[in-house]
Amino acid sequence: MSEETQPAGLGDGLSPETTEQTSESTPSTGLDFSSPDTYKQFVDTLPEDIRGYKAFQETENLQSLANQLVNAQSALGKKRLEAPSEDWTDDNWNDFYSNMRPENDEYTVAEVSELSLPEELQGQNIDLPDDGIQQMVDLAGQMGLTQRQFDIMYQTTVQNLMQGNQQNSQGIDESLKNYKASLSADWQADFDVNLKQSKEAFSALAQDIPELNDLVQDPTIANHPGMLKLFHKVAQVSGDSLPSLANNPANGFGENSAMNIQAQIRDLDNSNQELIMSEPAMLKPADRAKREQLLQKRAELYTQLYR
Repeated sequence: MSEETQPAGLGDGLSPETTEQTSESTPSTGLDFSSPDTYKQFVDTLPEDIRGYKAFQETENLQSLANQLVNAQSALGKKRLEAPSEDWTDDNWNDFYSNMRPENDEYTVAEVSELSLPEELQGQNIDLPDDGIQQMVDLAGQMGLTQRQFDIMYQTTVQNLMQGNQQNSQGIDESLKNYKASLSADWQADFDVNLKQSKEAFSALAQDIPELNDLVQDPTIANHPGMLKLFHKVAQVSGDSLPSLANNPANGFGENSAMNIQAQIRDLDNSNQELIMSEPAMLKPADRAKREQLLQKRAELYTQLYR
């Protein structure tokens, strides 16, 4: 069995080779920085007036203590804001807010298309007046909001407006659906003709009373059964008093209006009732041809009426 050669001469134990071999065979005795027991031993070595500080008492290990030291060191030199107090003046508050507001209170206002809106609102457009946006910017400056806080306020405002418009639009659609159902039940087969007469009467009157156009900007007014029935009644009264607009251009409803066409049909029927109601086989060829022309004219008028 071989024996290890030990250094025997003066200084032989300090040679590089010997030192390297010795250090490799010596186990490490480093501290465990994550051990709570090691940290407690460290705290116990501190002076009594120091070890009672909250920072030492609430820390769990040396690693955590080291992290706190690094964070505190990095915070040195940074601007600290004074905590607000009840006796602050407007100037104090303005100085405080000026540290959070964008420079010169110049908030960036995002386009509506850039906002993170719910899926049901995406793609919708909304017209925000410039003075309304400026009021939000001014309010944000008075409140000392950061740009991020302004973004939240702006997006919430836009989202609420969009949802309000959406609900209003849905309510209008439902109202128009109910209006049509009501008029259809009352007018039945005459719905289209009566509606056409109402619109023609309104257009004629609006030429002399342009303020009527302001009323119909609201679709719930313009399509209300009461409004349509009113102007239909106006059309009927005017038509009864004027037999044919072709002979009475001052009426104002126009030559191709529903009232004019109906008046022409009435004139045609009243003036040729006997011929129209006759049996074609009993008529002379000339009368039969005239009857056919009258029926053709009558059919053309009805086609115009329901067009």
